[in-house]
Amino acid sequence: MLSALEIPQQTHPPPREMFHTISRQHITNGLTAFLFAVTGPLAVLLTVAARGRLSEADISSWLFAAYGLGGVLSLSTTL
Repeated sequence: MLSALEIPQQTHPPPREMFHTISRQHITNGLTAFLFAVTGPLAVLLTVAARGRLSEADISSWLFAAYGLGGVLSLSTTL
């Protein structure tokens, strides 16, 4: 499967050039997207857990599965 992927033709710009093109708007947009991504699913999980009358241990395992496993999978796909 990996052999079917194409090698990119362009190289990445140097880090110094990337940092010079970042503006306050880029940082604000990234921070806003991060906050929505982190707090949105948490609110849904806690609402469902409250309606399902789950114990604290069950809620903790749900949160671990959602954030812990998601983080591990994200890191593994970047390697």
